[in-house]
Amino acid sequence: MLDPVEDWVRRLEFEWGVRSPPITFEHATALRALPLLHNDPFDRILVAQAQCEDLTVITSDPAVMACKVLYINASD
Repeated sequence: MLDPVEDWVRRLEFEWGVRSPPITFEHATALRALPLLHNDPFDRILVAQAQCEDLTVITSDPAVMACKVLYINASD
């Protein structure tokens, strides 16, 4: 059985240092400059945040991987 989401989110944050950055005006501005390779607004803001904050996105979505962003392919 899988751990409850609350437990693994806490582990991500406290054990591995994973953080969830707030959405800023800089991110919103970067969002406007993204090509329309992806229609999912959540994924688009993640890409904009990753670009602005020099973060790496973990994804298996080819549309996200086609953006100019560092990523780890979750399918590997």
